[in-house]
Amino acid sequence: MKQQRFTTALLNQRPSRKEQIIQWLDEYLHWIVCAVITACVWGIALIGLSISRPTLAVDTDYDNNAVSEQIAKEWQRQASLEFGDIPREPTAEELRYMKAYTAQKQKELDEVRR
Repeated sequence: MKQQRFTTALLNQRPSRKEQIIQWLDEYLHWIVCAVITACVWGIALIGLSISRPTLAVDTDYDNNAVSEQIAKEWQRQASLEFGDIPREPTAEELRYMKAYTAQKQKELDEVRR
């Protein structure tokens, strides 16, 4: 009877925490390994794609003066092709003439309105 109680007690004994962990690892180890390998493959793929990706940056940095000048020249070239020559800046003498002419015409318009 003692032998039977001992055997029954031995068989009904719960496994220790260490044995539970070993049993759990035994059941799920292959899934854990697959998940780690998959994560590594995805990580390597993403790193490889980000490194080998061609740069899509275009020179549009308006804070960079050299780039700004290049952009302005390109716009002027395109406008010149589409609309003809871009008018040049008037000289000081031409500005004086234009102001005088504008003042004269304004006087004429003011007299007509009275």
